[in-house]
Parts: sequence; structure tokens; C-alpha cells
Amino acid sequence: MVFLTCLIVLLTIPTELVLLRALAEPDQHQAIRGWAASLSSAQLQSEARRIQSYPVVYRREILRAASPDLRASVWRAHVDRYLAERPGLDVNTVAIIDALRATLTPELFDTPTDAEKAATNTLAHQVADIIGPDDARFLMFTLGPDDGTFASYEPLAVYLTNKVRGMFVVVGQTFDCDCSFDNGCFTISASCSYSSGCTPFFGWPGCGYFWNEPCYGGCLAGW
Repeated sequence: MVFLTCLIVLLTIPTELVLLRALAEPDQHQAIRGWAASLSSAQLQSEARRIQSYPVVYRREILRAASPDLRASVWRAHVDRYLAERPGLDVNTVAIIDALRATLTPELFDTPTDAEKAATNTLAHQVADIIGPDDARFLMFTLGPDDGTFASYEPLAVYLTNKVRGMFVVVGQTFDCDCSFDNGCFTISASCSYSSGCTPFFGWPGCGYFWNEPCYGGCLAGW
């Protein structure tokens, strides 16, 4: 069905354009990153408002392209929704999550000091101990539901290019590391391996809670 849908849509747009895009960006992560980087400030604001409708890789690339102010705003709004949707949380849990929220400043998502990252990380682990691993992943790691647990949205042009790449192009490898053993992979069907040959990544978005820790491993499907 997916192949048939792609074929029907391909008949309505220049096939050469889709193939050229697939050849120019032989890695789907780079293609999604390029799409996010092409968005205007107004478009980024719009996509940020519906960021949880996207797969996790899109969420990360949208915020990579966003300003530190917008990054902080998105994460704080996510925490606010989490609290609003769980009125049964006890006072102490709400208090520590509020304290964690207060650390989610633009500086944390730009060039944070070691002290700022440590303060957030300490509170994040305290929150994780209270709410459990599943909620901790939702709240502080994937910025919403895991892929495969909801009907996600993808821009049609990027979706088609990625499908065509899978059919006709030898998919390139992502060389930047994208996981750590502490928090695992952003895709629940993959496992983190330190023998993947990837290049350690120290930028943002990285790994760990709120994507603020270095990435030392590579995610391998079915490993």
C-alpha cells in the first residue's frame, strides 16, 4: 500500500526532482535536517506548536533549527501539558517537576555551563525515579510519544524522497553518534552500540534528558 501510494503521488510531481533529492541527500536524517533548516522563523514557530505530531527525528531537527528561546519555550510548554494532564500527581512530585521546569532556560539550550547542565540533570534523575522510566522518556527524552504509538505527520516531499531513497538508493550511514547507554535510542526498536564506528557528538541536540548530554554510541535496529 505504501509503495502504491508513493507511485500515485510520484505521477503527479516531477519524478526527476524526487530522485535528485534522494541522490543529493543519501541519508534520511540529513534530508530531514535540510528540510528543518529551510523553514523560516514564522514556519519554525508554526511547526513548533504542533511538534508532537511529528516523529521524534523531526522534533529534534525542528528544534535544532530553532532559536534557544523557542527551544526552551517548547520544552516548558511540554512540561506544562504533562502536569495539566495529570491532576492526580502529589504535591511533592509537582514541586520537583516545577523546579526542573525552572531550569529549562534558553541558556540551557544554547551554551550551558557545566553547573547548569548538572543542576538540570540532577533534578531530571530525581523526577525519573518518581514518575518511572516510561513517563520519564515521554517527558524528558522524546518530547512526547514514541514513534509507532500515534499517527504521525511528515512533510510529503521529505516522506516521498525518503521512500524513493529506500527503493533505489544505497542508504548512507549517519556518522554522528546518536545515543548513549544511559538513555538509549530515540527509536524504541533500536539499541545503542558503542562499537558502531560513529563519531562522538557533543553539540545540541545531543543525547540524555533534554538532549543535553554527549552522544557516544550509534543506534542499531534489532541489535
